[in-house]
Amino acid sequence: MSGEILRDSGYVLAIWPSRREVHLSVQGSGDDDLTERLDRELQRVLSAGAVHVVVNLHRLSGNDRAVLELLAATCHRLWRVRGMMEIGGVRYRLATSVEVRTLPEVFGDITSPDTALPALR
Repeated sequence: MSGEILRDSGYVLAIWPSRREVHLSVQGSGDDDLTERLDRELQRVLSAGAVHVVVNLHRLSGNDRAVLELLAATCHRLWRVRGMMEIGGVRYRLATSVEVRTLPEVFGDITSPDTALPALR
């Protein structure tokens, strides 16, 4: 089963490899429109029973702070039900920005390369 929401500025594609796991691919500019669509898709997949969410941000461009904040909030929701989220494609430039330092639940402690999550090294 898969679902997709397409727009001119980008899209969110959901692919379900199993009943409780979903892979989301996000493409486009990290603007308010794309963030809202990602939020709706996350709400939909969590309501459908997903407890393992894999998010691919390799094709996300622009200011992605709102997207990362949304993913952090979703991580908290998943942790409350013993779920998990994996995030791929976070650009290295974000790993040193002030905005990402405020999201340790997503990126770990990034005060030094030794304490950052392996994906950010």
